[in-house]
Amino acid sequence: MSEVFKLVLSLSLSGSGLILLLLALRPLFRNKLSKTWQYYLWLIVLLRLIVPYSPSFGLTGIFTETAGSAAEARQIAPVEAFSAPAKAGGQALPEAGAAPPAQAAASPDIFQFLGVVWLSGAVLAFAVKSIQYAVFTRKIRKGARPAADAGVLDIFEKTAASLGLGKIAAPLVSARISTPMLVGLLRPAVLLPEAALSAGRAALPYVFRHELTHLKRRDIVYKWFAEVILCVHWFNPLAYLMTGYIAEACELSCDEAVAARLGDNERRAYGNALLDTAAQASGRRHLLMMTLREDKISMKERLRTIMKAGKKSRRTVIASSALALSLCLAAVLLGACSAGGTTVGGPPPQESSASPDTSPSPSGDATDAMGQNIVYKNTDYGFDFTLPKDWQDYTIVSQQWSGWDIGNTSNILATGPQLLIRSPQWTAAKPTQDIPIMIFTLTQWEDLQQEKFVVSAAPVPPSELGRNSKYVFALPARYNFAYPPGYEEVEQIMNGEPLTPTEDISVLPDTPAASSSTPTPAIVYKNTQYGFNFDLPAEWKGYKIVSEEWKGTPLTDQQAATTGPQLLIRNPKWTKDTPTQDIPIMVFTMKQWDDVQEGNIAVSAAPILPSELGRNSKYVFALPPRYNYAFPAGYEEVDQLLQGKPLHANESFK
Repeated sequence: MSEVFKLVLSLSLSGSGLILLLLALRPLFRNKLSKTWQYYLWLIVLLRLIVPYSPSFGLTGIFTETAGSAAEARQIAPVEAFSAPAKAGGQALPEAGAAPPAQAAASPDIFQFLGVVWLSGAVLAFAVKSIQYAVFTRKIRKGARPAADAGVLDIFEKTAASLGLGKIAAPLVSARISTPMLVGLLRPAVLLPEAALSAGRAALPYVFRHELTHLKRRDIVYKWFAEVILCVHWFNPLAYLMTGYIAEACELSCDEAVAARLGDNERRAYGNALLDTAAQASGRRHLLMMTLREDKISMKERLRTIMKAGKKSRRTVIASSALALSLCLAAVLLGACSAGGTTVGGPPPQESSASPDTSPSPSGDATDAMGQNIVYKNTDYGFDFTLPKDWQDYTIVSQQWSGWDIGNTSNILATGPQLLIRSPQWTAAKPTQDIPIMIFTLTQWEDLQQEKFVVSAAPVPPSELGRNSKYVFALPARYNFAYPPGYEEVEQIMNGEPLTPTEDISVLPDTPAASSSTPTPAIVYKNTQYGFNFDLPAEWKGYKIVSEEWKGTPLTDQQAATTGPQLLIRNPKWTKDTPTQDIPIMVFTMKQWDDVQEGNIAVSAAPILPSELGRNSKYVFALPPRYNYAFPAGYEEVDQLLQGKPLHANESFK
């Protein structure tokens, strides 16, 4: 977590530098450059705040790494005073004059603490914004009715056609709003206040053109992108200032785009429509709504933009392009610090390691000449793997990877071994990051590269670690995506290129251990009520089934609340005091599943749909969104299980 926070802090510093630069230059280009250019220039700042790429000489990355190194030096220094160069009776012996272990306790990592605070704030900020948006949208949509006036609909359709928009939903009329607006991220809709219809149709073409221009440019998506980045950088006051300027630039650029297609008289009429809307507006405007209204303090600038809108000169276009390129260059020069503590895009850290001694140690491994590393020697598939000496009591966990058809995830085309090198610090209650090694035959690897099958839901292939004459060894894509404890240490180990292929091979590709046939599961849970089987490993013998109920919240007035069964497959290690990750399976009827997919009901507070695991002719089986958000004990094992596509739907239901 400390490294992640360092990354976010460096991005925030880089973004702050760009924000200040843009604000400093703003008086020079405010009335000279296109409002549309000014609007989209903020995208460069947003990308700087979220994309951690930079060259090795990035200023912010160097600053952050220096600060982080100083903190780490204060933390590590007391530990280095105590070393254990030799063992006697299984116990480490201190060197002469070394400090006792009690004095070797490391001081707390301030970045780790700040990282927890940051993550809590980011999650809370996003949750509050999402809930406020959902409540506000539902409130203003409630009671809204589709516009039925044929004349109003004709104006709306002609305006949409003139903007090149296809068939879109008819505008809604609501008594709960006082100004026209565009709402909805997934299902955008134009809302009109009752007063807009009673006041006549003269202003409606301009109202519709304004809101539909927002729709065409996907301004709501842009604003949501900015708000998500604000949640990440909630601690940075300049990020709040930035979102305010983006909202202002959004309206000005929309006015410019609308007015550019109008004549002088029409521009005056459009300006009058703005003034009338501002006079009628009341109440609080939500930040993520696209409204015709804007604060009166900026109305003068909006009217000036409308009257001056038009084709920009070539000199203006060149100046705009030069400014954009300058900002991009500044973004790169400011740089960022990677989560691994190095500048992303810079040279890899230099690792020093002694040449390993190939003579076996009493444990069956090898040690290097200096005694600083140990070597795990695998003679089944032919490779050596160098590990730090504190991994002396590591364990090897054997698993299988599965490769399935890209177009049909239930069709498994290939399987193979996957070995986990497990840290001696790993426990069931506090699991740490394993080192996973996928083993492919040369034919399987070639098929994978040609996308004949896939081995992960992520659109990223495994990374090759090495190969011998029979096998290719690879690291799974996003193996440490959840950042479990110890992931930083594993990343450091992998940076040292620890795997060395050998030709000491005892398991040949045509033997059963390397077969591509589908493995037989150790345990199969058979559900005859809804019609599915679920493959489980032998360690889950004694599992329990817990029956629960999911609840669907209606998102439309026509939709009623609904419920359905949810089954939890519970690990036999689960106890009330130390609960482990369950395997939750939501069961939907076909109609319920269609309602979820169409946005008629919501089954979670998260703006994410359940993931389908399989279906038969009557039911759809799905995984709840963010089911393992709290990362309980055993979540990694469940994640590995689910990657193997263990659910098989059938027609054996009651």
